[in-house]
Amino acid sequence: MDYKKSYRTQKGYTKLCAKGECSLEQLEFGILELGPKEGYVFDTGESETVFVLLEEHYYFLF
Repeated sequence: MDYKKSYRTQKGYTKLCAKGECSLEQLEFGILELGPKEGYVFDTGESETVFVLLEEHYYFLF
């Protein structure tokens, strides 16, 4: 199985894995990169959500 994901830095949300479309069948995740005073609105629906804050930038994995 290939667990490696590539990512090019960009503002906003980038989906890296969708349910049933990658090797992690029950997991969906992406990266949300925000600058100072920027926000992002999204609906997580019935999904459990995890947010991981890294460095001075905000990256959200969900």
